[in-house]
Amino acid sequence: MTRGRLIPALLLVIAYVLHNDVWLRDVGDRWFGLPAGLAYHALFCLLVVGLMAVLMRFAWPAPALDQRPDNAASREDA
Repeated sequence: MTRGRLIPALLLVIAYVLHNDVWLRDVGDRWFGLPAGLAYHALFCLLVVGLMAVLMRFAWPAPALDQRPDNAASREDA
């Protein structure tokens, strides 16, 4: 596996491991006014949005970005 594919794969594995927040199941603390587990999951969602943006920018195959659906092309021609 090349380095260009290894780094995104490792980032996805790390995100998967972080998604299982077993360390916050019995915590009664509040973060930002929310229960700890809910606040953690909200922050995790923001992390995943950033990760997906990075993957789209650097790991998505270039030819797939150039293709448009047929109906998009027909709307521009009209």
